[in-house]
This record gives sequence, C-alpha cells and structure tokens, in this order.
Amino acid sequence: MSVPDSNANAEPGDVSDLTLTRSVHPAGSVRNLFAGVPLNAVNVGLSDNGWSNGHQDAYSSDSVNVDGPTGSRLTMRRVVNDRGAMMIMVCNTKGALIGASVRWDNDSQVYLTVFDSKSMKKIAEQPIGNVPGTSFRGGYFFLDHEENAVAINTDSTFSRYETSGFAAGETRVGGDDPSPINEMWRSPVIGGTDPNANLYGVMAVGDEASNPNRSRYWTVVTPDGPQSPTATVTTTVKVIDIAPDGTIVSSSQIDTPGYWTNNTLTADDTGLYVIYNSPEGAEGVVHKYTTTPDGDVKLAWSIPYAQVPYVKMGMTNTGSGSTVSLMDHAPSGNKLVVFCDNAEPRTHVCVYRETGDSTPPELVGKVPVFRPMRSATEASPVAFNNTVIVSSNFGHTVDGANGTSQYVPNEPGITCVRVNDACTSVDTAWEAALPINSSFGMPQLSRSSGILYVFSGQWSPDTAVEGSSVPTAEPQYYISAYDAFDGRIIWQVPVGAGYPNTHEYGGIYFDRLDENGRSSKSLYVGTNRHLVKVTSDEN
Repeated sequence: MSVPDSNANAEPGDVSDLTLTRSVHPAGSVRNLFAGVPLNAVNVGLSDNGWSNGHQDAYSSDSVNVDGPTGSRLTMRRVVNDRGAMMIMVCNTKGALIGASVRWDNDSQVYLTVFDSKSMKKIAEQPIGNVPGTSFRGGYFFLDHEENAVAINTDSTFSRYETSGFAAGETRVGGDDPSPINEMWRSPVIGGTDPNANLYGVMAVGDEASNPNRSRYWTVVTPDGPQSPTATVTTTVKVIDIAPDGTIVSSSQIDTPGYWTNNTLTADDTGLYVIYNSPEGAEGVVHKYTTTPDGDVKLAWSIPYAQVPYVKMGMTNTGSGSTVSLMDHAPSGNKLVVFCDNAEPRTHVCVYRETGDSTPPELVGKVPVFRPMRSATEASPVAFNNTVIVSSNFGHTVDGANGTSQYVPNEPGITCVRVNDACTSVDTAWEAALPINSSFGMPQLSRSSGILYVFSGQWSPDTAVEGSSVPTAEPQYYISAYDAFDGRIIWQVPVGAGYPNTHEYGGIYFDRLDENGRSSKSLYVGTNRHLVKVTSDEN
C-alpha cells in the first residue's frame, strides 16, 4: 500500500487542478505471462497497436506493450477538462493525447480534444456532436494509418480530422487558446434500411488487398437502444470507399434484421466483428463480416449467446456490454474470439476458437463470473494470449444531468480466467474484490510489466481525501495497480472524491516510448471533470 508524502488542500467533489506525490511499493509481477509474447493484430487502416482506438489495437485487447508507472515514487496530476470526460483517447507519435470528451450535464456535447501529454495543457478542440440518450453513438473514434482521427458526427456522417501534426511541447502560435482541428473531409449521410437507425460505428477495413488506398471503411447503422421487446429493428453493415473529398466512390451493404448494437467494433485483417442485442431478449448474436473479391459485404458466421429481456442495473444493454476481443493463443496457435454474454443469474466469459472464414467458431469454454443475480459487465475484457480479465459493473449508476455521483458501491469484482495450453477449456485463475469496493470502466493490461491498471471507488466513511474528510455519499476514487498473474493489489493512488472525479466509461491509456526509447512510465484517464496523469518520477 502507498504512503502519502504530500498533502493537497482540496475539498471533496471539487473541480480543480491537483498534484500529489506518493511513495509506493514498485509495481512488478511475480510471474509475467505476457512479456515477449507478440500481438499479431493487423489492420492496415489503423495507427500502431496500443494507440489506435479505445480498445488499443485491431484485436481490442485492452493491453499495451509499455510498462506504465511501475516505480517507487509516483506523481498524480489532475487538470480540469472543461469539455468533460475524455472517455477514450489515443497518443500520436509526437506525444499529443487525442480523445473524445463529453459533458453529460451539457446536452452530452462531444468534443474531439487534444492535450499535450507532458504539460497536460489542452492544445486543440473541435465539437463533433452529441451522445444521445443511452447510446454510445458519437463517443467513438479511431486514429488511422496517418495518425488522423476518424470520428462520427451526430448527423450520421463521419469525418477525418487532421490530428497528426499536434505535438507535445510544441511552441503555440496565437496564445494559449485551443486551436480548432481541421476537418479534412466529411462523408455524406450514411443511412440504413431501418428509418429509425443512425450511423453508430465506423472502422477501417483491415486487409491490404481490400484496402490498398486506406480509403475503405466498415460502417454500422443501427437504432439507438435499449429497444422494447416488441420493437422491429434492423442493423445495416456497409463497406464504403471514400474519395479524398469525402464523396462515396462505392458502397456495399448487408442487413441484420432483428438486432441492434451498442458496443465498439473490432476489425482486423480478416473482417469485422459485431456483437448484437435482441429486443426480444432471448438471444443475442456475434457476427463476423468479410468482403468478397468484388467488394461485397457477406456474413461469414454467427454465434448466439444468452441475454436477458430487461436492462440489469449497471448496464445500458439487454445483451452484452462488451466489445468482441480477439487473441492469439500462443501455446496452441489458435485464434480465439472472446466476449461476455449477459445471462441470468450470472454473466459468462465466452471463448471460441476460429476455424475458418465461413465456418462458425468452436466453443472452447464458458466461465460464469461474479455473484448470482449481481453479475453484469458493461466493460470490455482484457484479452491477450491465454488470459481474459473482466470487471463487474453491476449497480453502477450515472446521473450526469444532475452532476451527482453514485451514492452506494456497485457490486465489486475483477475476475481473471485462463485458457489451458491445449485450448480445450477455460477456468477461473483468480478473483479480486477487496480492498477495492468497485471498479469503473475498462481495466488495462501492461504486457511488458505484467501489471493491470484499474480505476476504482471506495465508499468507506473512514476514507479520507488528502487534507479533508469524505462524506459517506461521496466516494473516494483511485487508480490501482494489480499483479495480473495472481490479482494481488500493489498500490492505490487517490484521484479525488465525488462526481467530478468519477470515471464512468472508457479505459486507461498510455503515451508512447520516450525520446530515449524507454517504455512509457505514465498513464492517463478521463473523469467527469478532469484529465488525470499518473507517472513514475524516474521517467
């Protein structure tokens, strides 16, 4: 556990810049199962693995090959982000943090925002729309092969924004006010068969043969959820070729009647993976889409999964809350498809083995996680090599319109499952609950250090913010480091208390290697009112 070294005079639940330092036990794994194991994720239209999208790479592994803050002396720096929560972010090769920021109490306005990873100053911003209701539409973007951001606009168009030129430590021209971000092109409206559907997701087509000019995109047009049991819905998946001026050169589509989605897209060089909810509540499905030599979209395979006919507390979906994750199982050489269902009484981690482009995957195993009737996860899993790590979100509530935090803890729990070397079974490796009461958003794995970084909350009335007491209704929030091998907690660093310091959705992110080629020792996370950086001082 950590020992406080400095005292900051901050009131609970405030919105303010804050810096504190802590001496901690150095973060290291007693047995790192991930170092040196390659990540084979390929998508020619994306930036480098680790910094291309909200789930880090083309496999949506939620893992990075940098250390993170592993030293014995940590500094937590918190700066106000007036545009709200930067839920997802990436870092370009020049050290600029690029993210989507949203104010839940300000009409859910989304801004593409750029921060200097070193000074933590905002250097650019651009409004791109709104996140409507319980849909995450408008909050996703990715960094493309030239490090420009591709993001969805509220009007069912998507744009390419010029973010490659922003750099950490650059001399600003025109003062300290944030610069606008140049819109390189904007697509026409992308519609579908369902008149009530909107453009929800966009992702680069991943293989060289289909996307030689890096101008082809998967798009998903779907109704906003959740949908009533009697709703008639259709999702349309398209492949669109965009000209340099944003006009459509060619387009192909396929309809998926009876389903809608509210999760991120995963696309590698073999196709697009989408996880769907069913309004009827019986079964959701996972689909993989590919393209024919003529460029037409086709459904490669489909997997059904269990869901409930209602929205569990802490969820925004009747079906899965996770993105489809992919992982190469090094011991057997198999490519695995990983996701969480939304079964009752317990959610399962589901692992399938891909067998071919048009053959449905084979089930390796399903493992129930968390307590019966208190089992839900709205966060995508960490998935790498033989390991899957999921966190509980059951009971998580968001009242952004009124700017209030969650008053009681949600159901705690982080569970790690592992696939055996023969790739024939999946079993629980460890479970963690205390001393952390709750976890929020997506944990992130550092493969090079074997450390799992988690954002969490604690509602104990004895908890103290630096320099002041915390009311019972105002939880204290932490960034915590776990050993991914055994679930041992190594340290906690307090971020702040109350709604402004809550990390509702999204992940924990990292900057690139430093100028000397050393692994990054910093991580970043967006809360409802702040951008937070934790770094090892020796960096």
